[in-house]
Amino acid sequence: MTKQTNKPTAIFLTVILTLSLMLANFTCIYAEESPEFTDVNREVSTTAGYLLNALNTTEISPYNYKEVILILRSGIDSGDLADRYCNLLESNITDGRLLINGSENITMYAAYLIVLALHGSNALDVNGNNMAEAFDQLLASYATAEELNTAVENPYYYDFIVPAVFAYEDYMEHSDTIKTLLQNAIMINYKQTETGCGIDYWGISGDNNAAVLPALNYFSDHKEIADAIADAITFNESLIMEDGGSRFDNGEYSTTSNANSTGAALYLYSLLKNENNRISYNALLNFKSILTPGAYTYFGEDNMFATVDALKGLIAYKMLMDNEGFPFDVTNEVTRILSPEQPEETSGQDETTTADSFSETDSTADTTVSEINTDTTTAIPDKKTPETTTASNSSAKTGENGSMTVILLTLCILSTGAVMLTRKSVLTGK
Repeated sequence: MTKQTNKPTAIFLTVILTLSLMLANFTCIYAEESPEFTDVNREVSTTAGYLLNALNTTEISPYNYKEVILILRSGIDSGDLADRYCNLLESNITDGRLLINGSENITMYAAYLIVLALHGSNALDVNGNNMAEAFDQLLASYATAEELNTAVENPYYYDFIVPAVFAYEDYMEHSDTIKTLLQNAIMINYKQTETGCGIDYWGISGDNNAAVLPALNYFSDHKEIADAIADAITFNESLIMEDGGSRFDNGEYSTTSNANSTGAALYLYSLLKNENNRISYNALLNFKSILTPGAYTYFGEDNMFATVDALKGLIAYKMLMDNEGFPFDVTNEVTRILSPEQPEETSGQDETTTADSFSETDSTADTTVSEINTDTTTAIPDKKTPETTTASNSSAKTGENGSMTVILLTLCILSTGAVMLTRKSVLTGK
């Protein structure tokens, strides 16, 4: 009687164990799967639409440049937003200089140049004014990195300034000198302490690193800068919470994740092609407003700053997935506007489908890039995400899941064997 009683019990327990292992592995597969591009694009469009509606209901300001750039980058129909913003800044040009509140502002120049490129406008001729030249002259007026850093005021602004310089470098007389100044100016803000490392702006935080390291990455061919970025990334990774979101710092001011820091982390990890971008994306969705489509929240309340940070990260992640570079880099746009014959040749070759034409297109692209970057002393970060990144993201959908499937099948086989052995043991009484 004992044998007959233990037989179904043993088999039942073995089956339960097998199913539990299968469920655990299925959950693991689901958690590791990358989001679909269409889903990310939908999040970008909805969030950009929310910000566009907000800008359309108020008088636009020169300082709305971040929202304007992100909306233009999102790909949604932005109506007359670019015209409104460009006309506003154009009305502030006096004697060839962009004056905001009576003075030149480095960041405003950079933002204007980026918006002009996204709008398809020639920055070298804005009603006869060369904005790239004015930007060049202003930056070149600073003799030292310290002077430039003081003039920039907030290191977060380098995220716009550096991409603008690299995009227009062929049209700026002092670009080489300016790039060296920028590199050194950014590093003035870099600190390393016993409790963390990275950009020090009123302290060290994950948000500081997320805002400034992308600009510093333009100079990562220098080993000391590459090492500094790697150290700072390690610090940021330590701020990832159990829910996948990121908190502001190491606990001095924050103990939980939030949309602002998670969106900023998504931006950083996407630009640096760090695998944590997927984790940050999935976590960021937890901060979506349940009341307002497109809005993101801070402590449960719809918050404009959180929404802007979220959109910045979402667009960077979308562009990474679509192999398009990143939000504030307008090198390709400037090339199309100021050297229109190059895109025409490339597009013509892209229409062909033979293997030879593909290799020819790649060769042309390489030549074009090398011509654009002539006489530079520092390596420009990849403007188009390399194929290895795409492969990495696709492996998250196929390769990793394939491995998990093998593990799952192996567990099933082993579990079946366990059932048979249990049955045998029960029948024999051993």
